[in-house]
Amino acid sequence: DIDRKHIHIVSVRVDETGKKISDSFEKKRSDTIRKELEKKYSLLPAEKQRQPENLPLKRVDYKAGDVKKQVSNVVKAVMKSYRFQSLNEYRAVLSIYGVTVEEVKGEVRGKAYNGLVYSALDRKGEKVGNPFKASLIGKAVGYDALQKRIAFSKQSMKEKAVYNRSRNIISTLLANKPDRKVFEKELAKNGISVLFRENDDKRIYGVTFIDLQEKMVFNGSRLGKEFSANVFHELFNGNSRQEDKDFGMDRSFDTNSYSPGQESASEAIAGIFSMEQHGDNYEEIAFTNRMKRKKKRRKGFGL
Repeated sequence: DIDRKHIHIVSVRVDETGKKISDSFEKKRSDTIRKELEKKYSLLPAEKQRQPENLPLKRVDYKAGDVKKQVSNVVKAVMKSYRFQSLNEYRAVLSIYGVTVEEVKGEVRGKAYNGLVYSALDRKGEKVGNPFKASLIGKAVGYDALQKRIAFSKQSMKEKAVYNRSRNIISTLLANKPDRKVFEKELAKNGISVLFRENDDKRIYGVTFIDLQEKMVFNGSRLGKEFSANVFHELFNGNSRQEDKDFGMDRSFDTNSYSPGQESASEAIAGIFSMEQHGDNYEEIAFTNRMKRKKKRRKGFGL
């Protein structure tokens, strides 16, 4: 159902004498009656009140109430319009709208069954409120419907060309070797969301992209090896190691280990803040620091 206040009119198929009311040309006759009522009571014509089909999908706000309706609106829209090739990918796109889904399996009277359960999420990604069985929302978002959508998506996403837009955008951003925050921010500007999966040691072991414009979800590895989780882990963690090399020191330096020819702790700290203020021009700053140290050594030798 649609997310606005409205009424449903229910009628029967028999008149007051018990005879069946003809349903021939029903749509045409009902339209004629509707137009007469609109004119008689000065109502706004229904044609002018048609809602656009592609209304922006809103994130579920469990504090706003009627959570079931909000969840229903999200899952119906996502199931109908997005392409995904697994339950995890379906769950990934739902998560950006504050919803998650779990598969449930069981047996009733000796017959195995599979089902889906939907839940709302808070901003931290934690489940809130009561879960909703798919059957309470409708068959269109149930287990069988999910399997059909996955099969359809796999078929329609076979051609590499469907990834061209996403691949070009991601490749261009990676060429600049951005840090994680910049990468996510720039992707968002281009209508792409990215979800990284990490273990307890903050190791990235999975990456999923959601192209909001093309309405499709895919793991980075589907674009090629250069977009795999390992590549992103090395990129984002490699940046910090490279900065250590540029500093010419270990971040965990000992403030008491200063000796002639080395920069003092206060100079090192000042250098760190200087690098942060100057943005990405690390090489130039590192070179300047090295030159200063060389001058100090020359003075020490009386040169």
